[in-house]
Parts: sequence; structure tokens; C-alpha cells
Amino acid sequence: MKSTKFALVAAFWFALAFIFSCSDSDNGGSTEQSYDYCITANGCLAGPFTTSACNGQVSNSCPNGSSSSKGSSSSVTSGKSSSSSRVTTTYSLNGVWENSNGSRVTVNGSTGIINAFGTTTALSQSAIDKGYWTLSSTYWRNITSIGNSTWSGQVLGFKHTAYRPDVATGTSWIDVTFFLSTDGQTITLAGTDGNGSFSSIYARQQ
Repeated sequence: MKSTKFALVAAFWFALAFIFSCSDSDNGGSTEQSYDYCITANGCLAGPFTTSACNGQVSNSCPNGSSSSKGSSSSVTSGKSSSSSRVTTTYSLNGVWENSNGSRVTVNGSTGIINAFGTTTALSQSAIDKGYWTLSSTYWRNITSIGNSTWSGQVLGFKHTAYRPDVATGTSWIDVTFFLSTDGQTITLAGTDGNGSFSSIYARQQ
């Protein structure tokens, strides 16, 4: 009788210990892993973040070495945030840009204004002569961020006939993509028109 009672007491304590062990294990498994960044279409947000708290992709590193604090807006700045020791670097296309031909464009928001024509082709010179292209007019438009350091937009193009390709007959807007370098100092503008694919590189002047 005593041995039976002892066996029942031992079984009770063993079962109780097993229950507490399972409970501790379950609680430990429910903790989400923390990551340094949340990567969204607008760039990197400095964390920490869990998977459920990030409206994007969690990561311990930031592409291009750029990041922004939660809720911050995009601008061309680089420096230490007053509320954090993290280095904050965010980019935009605002500024003055010039290509190797001397064409100069000033971007503000979604629009780029032509400030200097630079060296012109026969077609573009024809557009200038006919008043299709003038200084201080819109040259880039509808600039919209579509990802980290990438924008869509349109560039002004000039129409011509097949038998007189150097004579402008009007204007058109050509869809392009702007790719900003990791240091924020150059833009590569790429698109396709009636003559095929084209691209142009602009360097930041200010």
C-alpha cells in the first residue's frame, strides 16, 4: 500500500514538472526575432523591427548604405540625427544636374527645368530655332519615386519625319527611368524612343 501511494505521489510531481517545462518552452518560442531595418519602397527605416511590425522586408543591413528614421521624408542630406547616433542618408533628385554635352537641368520636386542647352544635335538645334525648345522650359516631368534610388518620369523629345530626321516638326514626351548612384552624385537617365534605346549621365552640380 505504501509503495503504491509513493508511486502515485512521484507520478504527480513528474507530470507537474513536465507541464511547467512545456509552458516555458511555448512562451520562449513565441518571441519574434528583431532586425535593424525595415526595407520599403521609400527606402530603409531604422529599427529595431520585427517581421509583423515591418510593412516591407526586415533586414540587418540597408541597401546602398542609406537609411532613414521612422516617418522621415526623403531629401538630399547626410548627417547624424539629433535623436539618434545612427547616420541618416536619404536621397532625392532635387538639385542642378549637367551632362558631358553641357546640358544643364534644375530639378525641383517632379519637374526638371532646362537651364543650358549645351552642345546640340541638328534635330535639337532645329527644335530651338523653331521655338519648340526654350530655356527655362520644362525638360523633365512627372518625376516619381518607384523604389530605392529609382524614379520614373518623362523627358522632352522632338518629332521628325523619316525623310528629314534632322528637322523638328513638333515635340513629344518620352517615358524614362532615372537611376541615382549610391553616393547621390550622378543620375543615369534611360529610355526608348523611335530610334531605339538611349541613355545619358548627369552629374550633380549643387
